[in-house]
Amino acid sequence: MRRRVAVDGRARGHRRRLRTAVSLPPGRADPGQFQVRSPARPAGDHHVPRRRVRPPALRHSPVVLAKRAATIDRHSGGWLPLGLGIGWQKEEYAAVGVPYRDRGRRLGECVGAMRALWAGGPASYQGRHISFDGLRSLPGPESEVVPVVLGGDSDPAVRRAGRIGDGWFPYTIGPEDFSRQAGLLREAGRTEDAVEITVWTGSFDRARESDPSWVRGFTEAGATRLVIAPRIRGANGLSGPRGLAALRDQADRYRATVLEKLS
Repeated sequence: MRRRVAVDGRARGHRRRLRTAVSLPPGRADPGQFQVRSPARPAGDHHVPRRRVRPPALRHSPVVLAKRAATIDRHSGGWLPLGLGIGWQKEEYAAVGVPYRDRGRRLGECVGAMRALWAGGPASYQGRHISFDGLRSLPGPESEVVPVVLGGDSDPAVRRAGRIGDGWFPYTIGPEDFSRQAGLLREAGRTEDAVEITVWTGSFDRARESDPSWVRGFTEAGATRLVIAPRIRGANGLSGPRGLAALRDQADRYRATVLEKLS
């Protein structure tokens, strides 16, 4: 059945919402690091900057990373989505003393261990690579959970996101490949709302980032959160005198010129 997206951000026939986010482009920061909610944002929210922390998970102890993420989440009032990936450089793994082999399993165990720690009380976890028993991690996150967003567009990465992720955020992927991998994501058999799908359409073709016909290929395949790159320089750029006000205007224009045309 053809999927249609309503202007108010709700996908017709689905309970999922279409949202936009703004991110700093490559060369300035990671595409997921600076984000704002629009159009579906909490009451009283005036496009508050939102950080998406995306460390290569296997370079960090899950115990230390769980505490850091929970601390940021609590200070931000529950606004932290934790993006994780396994990286690709063997040299990077060697530099930190972590085996490159079996990195997918290590990431899965990292996520499981952190969720055990976030649940409160003495936590225990037993895996092939990560084990602990009776461990307390304080402070805990605002609502006893930090959403975990997994990256990658290879088949193993997508299947992993479908099994254990709260979100999936691929990079430099076109609409045809995105549609195919979104279908693979759903083969995990979880409910449609279980994994929020984020995409930066401009990561594949920056010139078409604001082309509704291009963006539609992603939303009809299941994307419910869109990331766009902000204007940085000039009077109406993020580094200009208007600062975040200019960023807010850009997000609103994107909603008017792109999202409204997707209905």
